[in-house]
Amino acid sequence: MLVVAFGGSEGGQSFADEHTRDLRSKFAQLGFSFLSVGYFGDDGLPKKLDRISLTAIYDTIQQVGKKLKISTPLILLIGASRGAELALNLASRYEFMGVIALVPSGLSIPYVNNKENASSWTFNYKEVPALNLTYDQIKKVGWFKAIETGLKNSVNKESAAIKVENIEGFIFLSSAKNDELWPSEQMCADMIERLKRNNFKYHYEHVSMDGGHQPSKHWDVALGFMEKRIQEVPK
Repeated sequence: MLVVAFGGSEGGQSFADEHTRDLRSKFAQLGFSFLSVGYFGDDGLPKKLDRISLTAIYDTIQQVGKKLKISTPLILLIGASRGAELALNLASRYEFMGVIALVPSGLSIPYVNNKENASSWTFNYKEVPALNLTYDQIKKVGWFKAIETGLKNSVNKESAAIKVENIEGFIFLSSAKNDELWPSEQMCADMIERLKRNNFKYHYEHVSMDGGHQPSKHWDVALGFMEKRIQEVPK
Protein backbone atom coordinates (compact mmCIF):
# COMPACT_ATOMS: atom_id res chain seq x y z
CA MET A 1 0.00 0.00 0.00
CA LEU A 2 1.04 3.58 -0.64
CA VAL A 3 0.05 6.91 0.86
CA VAL A 4 0.51 9.95 -1.39
CA ALA A 5 0.68 13.19 0.57
CA PHE A 6 0.19 16.80 -0.50
CA GLY A 7 1.10 19.71 1.72
CA GLY A 8 -0.41 23.16 1.52
CA SER A 9 0.30 26.51 -0.06
CA GLU A 10 4.00 26.31 0.72
CA GLY A 11 4.25 24.17 -2.40
CA GLY A 12 3.14 20.80 -1.17
CA GLN A 13 6.27 19.28 0.35
CA SER A 14 5.52 19.77 4.04
CA PHE A 15 5.01 16.01 4.40
CA ALA A 16 8.67 15.52 3.51
CA ASP A 17 9.89 17.82 6.30
CA GLU A 18 11.66 16.74 9.46
CA HIS A 19 8.63 17.60 11.61
CA THR A 20 6.50 15.01 9.76
CA ARG A 21 8.94 12.14 10.33
CA ASP A 22 6.81 10.60 13.10
CA LEU A 23 3.72 10.75 10.90
CA ARG A 24 5.51 8.96 8.08
CA SER A 25 6.77 6.38 10.55
CA LYS A 26 3.27 5.71 11.86
CA PHE A 27 1.94 5.18 8.36
CA ALA A 28 4.81 2.77 7.77
CA GLN A 29 3.68 0.84 10.84
CA LEU A 30 0.25 0.53 9.22
CA GLY A 31 1.90 -1.03 6.17
CA PHE A 32 2.18 1.99 3.86
CA SER A 33 5.01 3.25 1.74
CA PHE A 34 4.98 7.06 1.78
CA LEU A 35 5.29 9.49 -1.13
CA SER A 36 5.29 13.25 -0.61
CA VAL A 37 4.42 15.17 -3.77
CA GLY A 38 5.23 18.81 -4.44
CA TYR A 39 3.02 20.48 -7.01
CA PHE A 40 4.40 24.02 -7.37
CA GLY A 41 7.16 26.33 -6.23
CA ASP A 42 10.03 23.84 -6.54
CA ASP A 43 12.61 23.04 -9.21
CA GLY A 44 10.95 21.82 -12.38
CA LEU A 45 7.47 22.76 -11.15
CA PRO A 46 5.23 25.78 -11.82
CA LYS A 47 6.19 28.76 -9.69
CA LYS A 48 2.63 29.59 -8.63
CA LEU A 49 -0.51 27.66 -7.71
CA ASP A 50 -1.80 28.45 -11.17
CA ARG A 51 -3.47 25.87 -13.45
CA ILE A 52 -1.70 22.87 -11.93
CA SER A 53 -2.41 19.72 -13.93
CA LEU A 54 -4.35 17.06 -12.02
CA THR A 55 -3.71 14.76 -14.96
CA ALA A 56 0.06 15.14 -14.64
CA ILE A 57 -0.05 14.52 -10.90
CA TYR A 58 -2.11 11.37 -11.41
CA ASP A 59 0.34 10.15 -14.07
CA THR A 60 3.18 10.62 -11.59
CA ILE A 61 1.29 8.64 -8.94
CA GLN A 62 0.62 5.85 -11.41
CA GLN A 63 4.29 5.68 -12.42
CA VAL A 64 5.37 5.36 -8.79
CA GLY A 65 2.64 2.79 -8.15
CA LYS A 66 3.79 0.68 -11.07
CA LYS A 67 7.40 0.73 -9.84
CA LEU A 68 6.23 -0.40 -6.41
CA LYS A 69 3.68 -2.81 -7.94
CA ILE A 70 0.87 -1.03 -6.09
CA SER A 71 -2.41 -0.45 -7.93
CA THR A 72 -4.46 2.70 -7.34
CA PRO A 73 -7.14 0.92 -5.20
CA LEU A 74 -4.31 0.43 -2.69
CA ILE A 75 -3.18 4.05 -2.82
CA LEU A 76 -4.42 6.49 -0.15
CA LEU A 77 -4.41 10.25 -0.69
CA ILE A 78 -3.81 12.62 2.21
CA GLY A 79 -3.73 16.38 1.90
CA ALA A 80 -3.50 19.43 4.13
CA SER A 81 -5.15 22.76 3.35
CA ARG A 82 -4.60 23.46 -0.37
CA GLY A 83 -3.19 19.94 -0.64
CA ALA A 84 -6.48 18.62 0.74
CA GLU A 85 -8.33 20.53 -1.97
CA LEU A 86 -5.98 18.86 -4.46
CA ALA A 87 -6.48 15.38 -2.96
CA LEU A 88 -10.27 15.71 -3.08
CA ASN A 89 -10.14 16.93 -6.67
CA LEU A 90 -7.97 13.97 -7.67
CA ALA A 91 -10.05 11.39 -5.81
CA SER A 92 -13.24 12.71 -7.41
CA ARG A 93 -11.78 11.96 -10.84
CA TYR A 94 -9.65 8.83 -10.35
CA GLU A 95 -10.00 5.66 -8.32
CA PHE A 96 -8.10 5.47 -5.03
CA MET A 97 -8.41 3.61 -1.73
CA GLY A 98 -9.71 6.77 -0.10
CA VAL A 99 -8.82 10.31 0.86
CA ILE A 100 -7.93 12.06 4.11
CA ALA A 101 -8.48 15.82 3.83
CA LEU A 102 -7.23 18.02 6.67
CA VAL A 103 -8.79 21.52 6.93
CA PRO A 104 -9.82 21.37 3.26
CA SER A 105 -11.81 23.54 0.95
CA GLY A 106 -14.85 21.83 -0.49
CA LEU A 107 -14.60 23.95 -3.63
CA SER A 108 -11.85 24.64 -6.10
CA ILE A 109 -10.31 27.98 -5.16
CA PRO A 110 -8.79 30.13 -7.92
CA TYR A 111 -5.33 31.59 -8.36
CA VAL A 112 -5.80 35.35 -8.04
CA ASN A 113 -3.42 38.29 -8.29
CA ASN A 114 -3.70 41.89 -9.46
CA LYS A 115 -3.19 40.90 -13.10
CA GLU A 116 -5.10 37.68 -13.64
CA ASN A 117 -7.68 35.29 -12.26
CA ALA A 118 -7.38 31.61 -13.19
CA SER A 119 -8.24 28.23 -11.82
CA SER A 120 -5.65 26.63 -9.58
CA TRP A 121 -6.21 23.31 -11.36
CA THR A 122 -6.63 21.82 -14.81
CA PHE A 123 -7.98 18.43 -15.80
CA ASN A 124 -7.34 17.00 -19.26
CA TYR A 125 -6.00 20.41 -20.36
CA LYS A 126 -9.14 22.28 -19.28
CA GLU A 127 -9.41 24.59 -16.27
CA VAL A 128 -11.35 23.14 -13.35
CA PRO A 129 -14.23 25.52 -12.52
CA ALA A 130 -13.26 27.63 -9.51
CA LEU A 131 -15.13 29.85 -7.10
CA ASN A 132 -15.63 33.36 -8.44
CA LEU A 133 -13.20 35.51 -6.43
CA THR A 134 -11.57 38.75 -7.57
CA TYR A 135 -8.40 40.50 -6.50
CA ASP A 136 -10.32 43.65 -5.54
CA GLN A 137 -12.75 41.65 -3.43
CA ILE A 138 -9.96 39.85 -1.58
CA LYS A 139 -8.05 43.09 -1.06
CA LYS A 140 -11.17 44.75 0.34
CA VAL A 141 -12.49 42.11 2.76
CA GLY A 142 -9.67 39.57 3.09
CA TRP A 143 -9.26 35.97 1.92
CA PHE A 144 -11.52 34.33 4.55
CA LYS A 145 -14.42 36.74 4.11
CA ALA A 146 -14.19 36.63 0.33
CA ILE A 147 -14.50 32.83 0.35
CA GLU A 148 -17.24 32.89 3.00
CA THR A 149 -19.23 35.37 0.90
CA GLY A 150 -18.64 33.27 -2.20
CA LEU A 151 -20.09 30.22 -0.45
CA LYS A 152 -23.30 32.15 0.12
CA ASN A 153 -23.64 34.29 -2.97
CA SER A 154 -21.41 33.17 -5.84
CA VAL A 155 -23.36 32.24 -8.94
CA ASN A 156 -20.85 29.47 -9.76
CA LYS A 157 -20.48 27.86 -6.33
CA GLU A 158 -22.13 24.64 -7.54
CA SER A 159 -19.84 24.28 -10.56
CA ALA A 160 -16.84 25.06 -8.33
CA ALA A 161 -17.87 22.48 -5.71
CA ILE A 162 -15.68 19.38 -5.67
CA LYS A 163 -17.84 16.41 -6.66
CA VAL A 164 -16.97 14.35 -3.59
CA GLU A 165 -19.88 12.02 -4.33
CA ASN A 166 -17.81 10.66 -7.25
CA ILE A 167 -15.03 9.41 -4.94
CA GLU A 168 -14.76 5.63 -5.00
CA GLY A 169 -13.36 5.04 -1.54
CA PHE A 170 -13.65 6.24 2.05
CA ILE A 171 -13.46 9.91 2.98
CA PHE A 172 -12.16 11.47 6.19
CA LEU A 173 -12.56 15.22 6.65
CA SER A 174 -11.23 17.29 9.53
CA SER A 175 -11.99 20.95 10.00
CA ALA A 176 -11.08 23.74 12.40
CA LYS A 177 -13.75 25.54 14.41
CA ASN A 178 -11.74 28.76 14.38
CA ASP A 179 -10.14 28.44 10.95
CA GLU A 180 -8.71 31.81 10.00
CA LEU A 181 -7.80 30.91 6.39
CA TRP A 182 -11.15 29.71 5.09
CA PRO A 183 -14.39 28.36 6.62
CA SER A 184 -13.30 24.71 6.63
CA GLU A 185 -15.94 23.65 9.16
CA GLN A 186 -18.78 24.91 6.97
CA MET A 187 -17.23 23.51 3.80
CA CYS A 188 -16.75 20.08 5.38
CA ALA A 189 -20.33 20.14 6.64
CA ASP A 190 -21.46 21.00 3.11
CA MET A 191 -19.46 18.07 1.71
CA ILE A 192 -21.03 15.68 4.23
CA GLU A 193 -24.47 16.93 3.24
CA ARG A 194 -23.55 16.40 -0.40
CA LEU A 195 -22.52 12.80 0.34
CA LYS A 196 -25.77 12.13 2.20
CA ARG A 197 -27.84 13.65 -0.57
CA ASN A 198 -26.16 11.39 -3.12
CA ASN A 199 -26.40 8.22 -0.98
CA PHE A 200 -22.62 7.83 -0.89
CA LYS A 201 -21.89 4.13 -0.44
CA TYR A 202 -18.45 4.27 1.19
CA HIS A 203 -17.57 5.19 4.75
CA TYR A 204 -17.27 8.93 5.40
CA GLU A 205 -16.59 10.96 8.49
CA HIS A 206 -16.12 14.58 9.55
CA VAL A 207 -14.33 15.65 12.72
CA SER A 208 -14.45 19.32 13.71
CA MET A 209 -11.64 20.35 16.04
CA ASP A 210 -10.96 23.35 18.24
CA GLY A 211 -8.32 25.79 17.07
CA GLY A 212 -7.24 27.42 13.86
CA HIS A 213 -5.85 26.40 10.50
CA GLN A 214 -3.12 24.04 11.72
CA PRO A 215 -3.22 20.71 9.84
CA SER A 216 -0.53 19.18 12.06
CA LYS A 217 -3.00 19.32 14.98
CA HIS A 218 -5.19 16.88 13.04
CA TRP A 219 -2.67 14.10 12.41
CA ASP A 220 -3.62 11.99 15.42
CA VAL A 221 -7.33 11.88 14.53
CA ALA A 222 -6.44 11.04 10.93
CA LEU A 223 -4.20 8.19 12.07
CA GLY A 224 -6.90 6.96 14.45
CA PHE A 225 -9.30 6.88 11.53
CA MET A 226 -6.83 4.91 9.39
CA GLU A 227 -6.11 2.39 12.14
CA LYS A 228 -9.81 1.45 11.98
CA ARG A 229 -10.13 1.54 8.19
CA ILE A 230 -6.98 -0.46 7.50
CA GLN A 231 -8.68 -3.57 8.83
CA GLU A 232 -11.15 -3.35 5.94
CA VAL A 233 -8.63 -2.95 3.13
CA PRO A 234 -8.05 -6.09 1.03
CA LYS A 235 -4.39 -7.05 1.04
